[in-house]
Amino acid sequence: MASTVLELTRSNHEDIELYQRAIGEELDYPPSSHKNFKESAVQSNRMNLYLDGIIASAKKLQTIYEDKDNTRKDELASIGGSGPNLYSLFYDRLKELKEYHRKFPGLQAEKPEYHIYIEDSRALPQFTGDECYGKCLDLHEFFDIYINLKAGKKIDYFSYLSKFYVFDDNLSTKDDAYKNYVQQILNYLIDFLRKSQPLFDLEPQLKEIYEDVEKRWTSKEFQGWNKSEPVSIKQEDQPQSSRKSKQQKEDVNNNNNNDPLFCKICKKRFAKDTVFTAHLTGKKHVRNEEVLRAKQNTKADFKDIYIIEMKIYELCVKLLQEQLENTKVNIEKKIGPICSTRGRS
Repeated sequence: MASTVLELTRSNHEDIELYQRAIGEELDYPPSSHKNFKESAVQSNRMNLYLDGIIASAKKLQTIYEDKDNTRKDELASIGGSGPNLYSLFYDRLKELKEYHRKFPGLQAEKPEYHIYIEDSRALPQFTGDECYGKCLDLHEFFDIYINLKAGKKIDYFSYLSKFYVFDDNLSTKDDAYKNYVQQILNYLIDFLRKSQPLFDLEPQLKEIYEDVEKRWTSKEFQGWNKSEPVSIKQEDQPQSSRKSKQQKEDVNNNNNNDPLFCKICKKRFAKDTVFTAHLTGKKHVRNEEVLRAKQNTKADFKDIYIIEMKIYELCVKLLQEQLENTKVNIEKKIGPICSTRGRS
């Protein structure tokens, strides 16, 4: 059956009211226990889906009321009760209704809330067995990655649970593999929070962490990247001969910068243009160029790593402490029988 703009408007308003009623019913019947994580996860995700439905219907209504193509205005004008086509329009609509019911004579009226209700199977997100419906974290995959990293240490899984979100400033071993590792952990924690606590607004928390990191980096409160660079010596603390030699080198480099036969990367001047051109494709020049480019990108990479680490730390300390403790207790329960069995043997 064709829907008019006014019918679509009425239908979306009705859907919003039904979603609101469904949320109210969910609040009237909370989980039987705060320790029943499965019921809590189902109810929270179902309410989140209801809220998504409200937002979707509200956006449709906004588009209808904005009426950029004047469809709603024209429809209201056509049923305004004036003009020679007033009765013919009424009978056209009546004919449309009769034709629809003639084609579908056995059609039963559904309850309006039928298409609103969401079953448990659809509302329950996918959890692993170790996650226990949002009670615990499952970090086994990341533990296996960690112990094989250059920055990793040979520790057991239980110890890893207390260390994976605590970071040091030694960035000399934090390479691309490490960056990929911490990014995977951050993605997992965010996904875990969204499926275990879908009603929690996570975006402002992440934005606050990012702004705090930016502030620390700008004010140079974090100087971890200096540990991978040579320590600079103040000019007044250097020997006079060393200062003169350094100044002479700088003067020579400044004079050669405008020389077309001077290689700025290798700090070397060539006598002929042909030799200089051949040098640009040589292994030594290419290697020095790569080293220079890596140095230029180093601080940016360290900053990215630091931001990811800070997000992981803040999420674990502020939002996931209960889940971390539950995870440790769960691992202890699994380890206990194994240790007692080994002790008897």
